[in-house]
Amino acid sequence: MFYLILAILCSSSLSIFTRLSEKTVKNNYSLLAVNYLSCCVMAILYTGVDQLFVVQEGTLFTVCLGIVNGFLYLYSLILLQKNIKENGIILTSLFNKLGILIPVVISIILFKEMPTVIQILGFIIAVCAIIFMNYNKEEAGSFKLSLLYLLFIAGITDCTSKVFEVYGNQALSNQFLLYTFLSAFIT
Repeated sequence: MFYLILAILCSSSLSIFTRLSEKTVKNNYSLLAVNYLSCCVMAILYTGVDQLFVVQEGTLFTVCLGIVNGFLYLYSLILLQKNIKENGIILTSLFNKLGILIPVVISIILFKEMPTVIQILGFIIAVCAIIFMNYNKEEAGSFKLSLLYLLFIAGITDCTSKVFEVYGNQALSNQFLLYTFLSAFIT
């Protein structure tokens, strides 16, 4: 439970700090660069310098998936910034978090993980929330595509972690994070 609360606090703080930085940070790309540089430093410290570039079974898969994941992380954060400016922090955060629907669907299709009745109800409620929160009364039938795009990219980003968990070498999980953040930083 502690880690769930910590994840919620960290995730929410990202949206809040992004919103607060709009007034003080003139170059959003420098903000992203500093974010991913600090993530790289933390990944290096956590992994250990002697374990950074070990080559073992699954290294190529780890590097390639980490690079793809880094691009997705960066793009997701850029979309988050754009949507906070256009749609506000609450709606943007909601769609960013509802991106969890994508890995659920992929887990059902790709990994044959069948949800429980409670999970199915939660999925239905989440889809209804997307429709309800995104519906624009002034323009009947109009949806904000940028929010749906954020939901999709955030969901695909979460999927890459699941793909690594299932197909990757778990001994390289720290390196996977390092390659993810390094790729996002370099991009």
